Amino acid sequence: MTGADVKTAYIRAAAATGGLIIMVLGYAAVGMMLKRLNITAPFEPPAAYVAKYAVYLISASAFAAFKILKKKFPKQATPEETLKNMVRHSIMRSAISEMPAILGLMLFMLTGFYTDLVLLLAFSLALEIFYFPRLSAWKDTLRVEFNVQMEGCHPRNP
Repeated sequence: MTGADVKTAYIRAAAATGGLIIMVLGYAAVGMMLKRLNITAPFEPPAAYVAKYAVYLISASAFAAFKILKKKFPKQATPEETLKNMVRHSIMRSAISEMPAILGLMLFMLTGFYTDLVLLLAFSLALEIFYFPRLSAWKDTLRVEFNVQMEGCHPRNP
């Protein structure tokens, strides 16, 4: 395994994550267009408030989903398998991070609560940025777990 292999896999994961971030921004554009159309929301209070709290609860469960996802990708036997799992794990984390944005758009269409759409979009973008794949972390993982040496991957000082 070479540094080029790792970089190629990283670029694939970063491109997929970047695409999902662009989708989150697309949801914001759709929300703004719907707001300008002044469409009447089908849910009125108190049903709208129940939907709102359900969406927030499901969005907060993204953190639990990250923990479950981490357990689904155990340590692999070879660096190649580990690299494949890093790509899969990164894309799945990004998809989970997009969930609050999708739910926020649905909530807006059902209730007309624009502020909640904005909050959930911001939460989703924060998750996307926080969990964006990092090439240095990937190289460090491969170096520590398999003693794979690549350019730009130097041992850390104790």
